[in-house]
Amino acid sequence: MSDPAWPTTGDFLNGLHFEFSLLISYLAYSAGVAALLHALPERHRKQTLLVASLVFLAVFFAPKLSLFLLVFSSLVHGVSVRFARAQRLRFLLAAGFLLTLFLPIGFGGVMVEMGPRGPVDHARGYVAIFLLITYFKKLVYFLYELRSRRIDPADLSDVLVYFLSLAFLMGKAPVVSYSHFHASHLAESGASSARSGLRTIAIATLHLLARVAFVKYVVDSRLDEVFALSAFAETRGSIVLALVLNYLAFYALRFGTEQLSVGVARLHGFAIRDNYENPLAARDYADLWRRWNVHFREMMVSMFYMPIVLRLSRSHPERRALNVSAACAVTFLCQGLFGALLYGLVHPPLGFEGWLQLGELRLLYEAGQIPLVIGSLLLLDKRWRGGGRALWFWTGVGIAITFFVRSLLLVLLRSANGIGVSEAFDLYSSLLF
Repeated sequence: MSDPAWPTTGDFLNGLHFEFSLLISYLAYSAGVAALLHALPERHRKQTLLVASLVFLAVFFAPKLSLFLLVFSSLVHGVSVRFARAQRLRFLLAAGFLLTLFLPIGFGGVMVEMGPRGPVDHARGYVAIFLLITYFKKLVYFLYELRSRRIDPADLSDVLVYFLSLAFLMGKAPVVSYSHFHASHLAESGASSARSGLRTIAIATLHLLARVAFVKYVVDSRLDEVFALSAFAETRGSIVLALVLNYLAFYALRFGTEQLSVGVARLHGFAIRDNYENPLAARDYADLWRRWNVHFREMMVSMFYMPIVLRLSRSHPERRALNVSAACAVTFLCQGLFGALLYGLVHPPLGFEGWLQLGELRLLYEAGQIPLVIGSLLLLDKRWRGGGRALWFWTGVGIAITFFVRSLLLVLLRSANGIGVSEAFDLYSSLLF
């Protein structure tokens, strides 16, 4: 399942100059846009933000990509207005049309136009691919909220700002719901929002810098590719160690890029919730689930967990444990299918057989998380989770849960299924999406 076109650690390091330049340009441009927004009357702010976002996307990525996202977002608005009150079948057909139209045009186009022809081109394409992945997730969330009648996106500018706002243009951004995004606009005073945004940006930038140093001086000494082990591939202990170290870099990347987007959104007047609520302090696996990638978790809970729990609770209120278990199982398995789909879209060609293998491994991995979450929800009472233990002890437990348990799951999966190291890392890399 490996491919020579897949980036090596050397490619990653050679592309850091572009990423660093993009980060500096992004922060400088965001600060300028924020100053302009605060100087303008409120009625002009969203339109100004939209224009600034499109300009940034066209200049730093590709005009074609900017034009495509603008046209497609306008199409989404047109379909949403036309089918918002439609019967279920008509709406599902319209939603299916949008999703299937986006996949070959969006991902296929960016892979061809911005494919890895060199370190900088690869870094540029890498960020653009994450941008499209985030856009696709937001599109799914938007259609779900529309079908649930939680939103009424009558204003085209509101829809365009949601899908194309500048806080989303570093690529890896939190999948904030449409309802939360616009309900949070100007929820705080200008000064308070700006202070919160600057503080969040500073913390996120420190994580990104730490990630660069960590990959360069720690992970690179143990990996000869981003997701493939070198000389340490023989023992299970060394595999766990390499996975944990790589997961630290993965965490710094996720926290840095997504919280950076949250900070910029706050700087622009949107009181967006944090996407990571100190996951290192998680005291059990369910607590980690609540703290890690908060906005996407809310999407999965809203789409799968809560509807199943509520329906089963109405039918069989006496079977609480079974209801919770069934809802958790369906939620994590659907999450695994979704992740496998996205990874199959952007990975160098796997072939149908390779994609099926990846999907099987991803589902097995998600199945391994199910008993951990169920056990945390049902077996650990509130007094145990909130007891007066020493802070350092619970922080240690959280670190172990975050970086060791998930890595151990992959090692057990490799042992149980006889998959190779490269396949295990293909599965591991799919978790980034």
